[in-house]
Amino acid sequence: MKRLKKRGQVEAVMDAALRPKRSLWRKMVMGGLALVWRKRCRAGCTVTMNAWQTQDWWRWVDVPLGH
Repeated sequence: MKRLKKRGQVEAVMDAALRPKRSLWRKMVMGGLALVWRKRCRAGCTVTMNAWQTQDWWRWVDVPLGH
């Protein structure tokens, strides 16, 4: 009887460990947000680098304004 009880506990632990913690929708949304964030950071770095090289600092200030 003890052995069956222990086996049931082990199965419950294994099921809990293998059950996904996040839903597929949440993973997809978080992945999409990460891609958007990455693109915005890359664009900001590119504009900053170009402004540094050409000394066009008004472009660097203009990016957050959305122009």
